[in-house]
Amino acid sequence: MIFKVIGDVHPGTHFLGYVKYYPDARGDRELFGRTYRQNSVVSKAFGILADRPECYLYSPAVGCVITGVPREDIVTHYSCRQTLTALHQTPGLLNRTAVGQDLFAIINWIFAADVIGVTGSFLVGACNTRSDIDLVCYGARGYEAARALFAEHALIHPVRGRDPHPALRAARQSTWWPPPTRPSSASPSPAGRSANLPPTCGKYTAA
Repeated sequence: MIFKVIGDVHPGTHFLGYVKYYPDARGDRELFGRTYRQNSVVSKAFGILADRPECYLYSPAVGCVITGVPREDIVTHYSCRQTLTALHQTPGLLNRTAVGQDLFAIINWIFAADVIGVTGSFLVGACNTRSDIDLVCYGARGYEAARALFAEHALIHPVRGRDPHPALRAARQSTWWPPPTRPSSASPSPAGRSANLPPTCGKYTAA
């Protein structure tokens, strides 16, 4: 199972979070050679973890019982920033869907390895045609980079009508893949697939 981390205050025994992807034949995501289902409801994690009582705990920071990953059960810690670096360096890791091309256009425009990251399905390699783009900004520089991105109307424009993919229409490449890379002044450290990245921040895979 893959957990989405909640907050930045965690007890010594667990990392707080809820089940985001779990094995289920009715799902529409492929992970680790199996079919997984996405969960977007925090409270549903209690049912998914009904046979894992060690994943229930009281959090004084949250003020209630919540789910979490016992630290000794963590297999992989996915890094938002290092995954963005990996996708920038190896665009073949992105799927060839319209939203995958959209994300690559954003990465090329905004790329800054230390202040911007990608989360959601692209973080763990569970993206498909129904995925959206979830970016994370870190600190003041990340905030300014995100503001500049949303002010760049050649890349981002407002939702109009019932268009399910309103962003990045002007930047999308429709005839070949991958799109040309934009020269970057950043010097990102090498990184592989997100599943093999060392711990910094993001999601956890539990045993």
